[in-house]
Amino acid sequence: MKPFWCWTGGIALVLGLFVAVAAAVAVFAFANLAAAPDLVVTIDDETISLAGLSGGAWLLALGGVLLAVLIVLVVVPLALLFGLGLPLLLCAGGLAIALLVAGAALVAVASPFIALGLLIAWAVRPRRAQRATPDLPSRA
Repeated sequence: MKPFWCWTGGIALVLGLFVAVAAAVAVFAFANLAAAPDLVVTIDDETISLAGLSGGAWLLALGGVLLAVLIVLVVVPLALLFGLGLPLLLCAGGLAIALLVAGAALVAVASPFIALGLLIAWAVRPRRAQRATPDLPSRA
């Protein structure tokens, strides 16, 4: 189990590092954005002025960005894993089962020939020479 925990710890460390870097970038970006009084974000024809946000709103915006980064770092790899990896794994498992069934059928059909071949090989193999056993002294 040691390699599993090493991999899990490494992945958690890298994920934490990404979140920390994203948090630092977000803090510096929000600090610089607060200095721009004419900063406006437009989404679906709705305009939001970032100049009028107070300290609490900035913290909420920072938390939203960090949550979005964390979701992207966790959900996207899981979606790829379950969306691509799991179907490929299931296809490979189905193919392996089909090959095992085909091999079992081939062995069942060919078993008389296999048994005949083993009997012939046993009949024609050269006999092993018997070893001479040394005479052991008696314990009298």
